[in-house]
Order: sequence, then C-alpha cells, then structure tokens
Amino acid sequence: MGLDTLLIATLAILIGLAFTFGGFRFFLILLPIWGFFAGFLAVSAGVDALFGGGFLSTVVGWGLGFVAGLVLALLSYFVYYIAIVLIGASIGYELGVGLFAALGIQFGLIPWLFGLAVGAVFAFGVIVLRAPKWAILVLTAFGGASAVLMGVLLLIGRIHLGDASFGALGAILKDSLFWLVVWIVLGAVGFFAQLRTTERLTIEAHSYRY
Repeated sequence: MGLDTLLIATLAILIGLAFTFGGFRFFLILLPIWGFFAGFLAVSAGVDALFGGGFLSTVVGWGLGFVAGLVLALLSYFVYYIAIVLIGASIGYELGVGLFAALGIQFGLIPWLFGLAVGAVFAFGVIVLRAPKWAILVLTAFGGASAVLMGVLLLIGRIHLGDASFGALGAILKDSLFWLVVWIVLGAVGFFAQLRTTERLTIEAHSYRY
C-alpha cells in the first residue's frame, strides 16, 4: 500500500465519520471540505474520461481538480445553500457512475456524463424540496457512509485508488453489490443518530447560525 493510498483512505474514514454522525451539527465547518473533495474528484475524473491517461495520473488532472475543488470549497463556505445542492449533486453523481461500476463497465466518457446527469437531477430535487435540514441530514449521513466504506476498502486492499474515479460510492460498488446494503444500513444509522441529537437545532440561512 502506497503512502498516497494510506493518506486518502484515512482522510476518507475520518471525514466520512464526521459527516455520517455529525453532518448537521458541524455542517458549516465541514462544508468546504466536502466542496473541495467533490470538485476535485469529479473534475479529475472528467480529465481522465475526456483525455485518458488514468485517474490522477497527469499533472493536468491534479491541477484542474485542485482548482475546481478550491472554487467549490469557497462557494460552499460563503453560500451554505450551494453546499447543500452540491452534496446532493455529488451523491447523484456517485450513484450514476456507480451503476456502471456495479455492471463492471470501465470508467469513461459515458459513465462520467451519466453521473453528471444524475447529479443534476439530485441537485434539482434538493432545490425543489426546499427542506434544508432534512436534506442536510440525509445527504451528509449517506454521503459520509460512502466515504467511510471507500476508506475501509482501500485500507484492506479490496479496491485501489484509481477506483475513486467512480466516486466513493461507485468505488465500493465496483467491488461488490453487497456494499450497497452496508451503505444503506450505515447511512440510515447515521441519519437517525443525527436526527436524535439535533431535534432542537435549525439552520438560519442568513445568519449562518444554528
């Protein structure tokens, strides 16, 4: 196992646990972290899909991914509702590309575009529903769960760093559909744990306070 894999796996587990069980309570702190990684992974995967060469194997992929991640991190920090939509879009993206991963189809332009399309649908759904607290609870619980599982599978060698081109959820589905059940269970546990500990908390869009 390389140092890069160990670092990313550890970060995925720690950040994933924070989102799964404390996503709403610490939402404003975690916003830029999620924004950065969502932008970084999606754009880096897009560079691979468009030009080939392998996921995170080129300077261009790293560079554009870093810039995109930084921009989304800043947007997420200053405009919290953008972050909610972004989390919805990222989970939709992972479900979209994850479908191809589960079917054993190699990552490429079509899976990437399909993931973006599903992500757009999820983002639209978040906007239409207009239920910020519930959206945060659901999206952080299940988004965090996918990150935790990806980190664990990276540590035990079930998946490789290149599989992250499918996103966290896509990477674990690439290994086995069994992890879909585990993801749902872990996400549900995180959701109800957050729900119980945040019953009296609400988020105020303009004051950025709970």
